[in-house]
Amino acid sequence: MSSTLEQARPTTLSTVSPDLAVVCLFSLLGLTLSAAILSNVSSETISMMFSSIG
Repeated sequence: MSSTLEQARPTTLSTVSPDLAVVCLFSLLGLTLSAAILSNVSSETISMMFSSIG
């Protein structure tokens, strides 16, 4: 029983860690894109967007 568990653990770890790496990569990409967009957009446009939401 323990030998099957030991064999199952590395396979689950190897399948989970690439997915986690992809998720982290896309979240970092989204953060950098949003930071670039916010740095290029003026503060007046940002305040207009928030006032239209509120």
